Amino acid sequence: MELRKIETGEIVTEPGLYAMDIDWYHQQCCDGPSVSSSGLRTIALKSPLHFYDDSAFNPDRPKDDPAEEEAVHFRIGRAGHYLLLEPHLFDEQFVERPPEYTSYASGDAKLWRTAVQSKGKTPMTPAEMERAKGISRTLKAHPLHSEGILGGLVEASLIVRDEKTGIWLKSRPDSIPINDAFTDLKLVRDASPKAVDKSVKSLGYDMQMALSGICFEKLTERTVDQFWLVCVESSRPHAIHVASMSVATTYWARIRLRQAIDTMAECLRSGYWPSYGSDGQEVAPNPYDVEVWEQFQKGGLLPKEAEF
Repeated sequence: MELRKIETGEIVTEPGLYAMDIDWYHQQCCDGPSVSSSGLRTIALKSPLHFYDDSAFNPDRPKDDPAEEEAVHFRIGRAGHYLLLEPHLFDEQFVERPPEYTSYASGDAKLWRTAVQSKGKTPMTPAEMERAKGISRTLKAHPLHSEGILGGLVEASLIVRDEKTGIWLKSRPDSIPINDAFTDLKLVRDASPKAVDKSVKSLGYDMQMALSGICFEKLTERTVDQFWLVCVESSRPHAIHVASMSVATTYWARIRLRQAIDTMAECLRSGYWPSYGSDGQEVAPNPYDVEVWEQFQKGGLLPKEAEF
């Protein structure tokens, strides 16, 4: 599979493996409607309207605020990704705040931060930098790291056209496998097995990894056998938990992706982006609550009849 370079603004016209800027990847970089896993997960886990509101299909989408501060959690996560997966690019992306600036309250400190950001770099406090380096050290010490679990082609984009709808599908996994096993690295606040299981379901990580497998299979005609989620905590001691996606998890993720793609195609056709599905839902009491209320009635803690 040949890796092809795409410049920002250059349109993708055929399926392939592409080296491209992440900002251009997230835009409509193809010669037709395109969507990544984040968009499909928004459609599936929230609603088509939530996806549309912040998408390139919406002419009234909210404007990005260049002054908006990136959350510390995500900033450290990005830095950790670079240290592990693209260490040769780390110094091009991140700069540690000089020790003479203990905050950004002074005018000189603000000028320094503005100058760094104008060069496309991310300023980090010494504490944030140490956390990012701690994440990198902990992961490199994990036995699976030496076995190459994060090996493969890093930060390349898999782009294919969905045969049924014509929508371009985009995937940018942390590491494109050389051994038919996909791995994705996640910086989390809690990497315990219970928390990871909850995150997979609530954030759609299973759908994200399944889409990588679908795109890879279409481009290579090779079936992906395994999907690994490497979760590392953002705070010391940076505990790690590696979870694998079961066959059943991947199967249902693919089913939900199919539904999300079909939903997007229908919305593009009709021009209508619905919220939470059909209206008219009946709100019924929780059976457990009813049981408790009945016990309260029997004990005289609630009235027998609702007389007004």
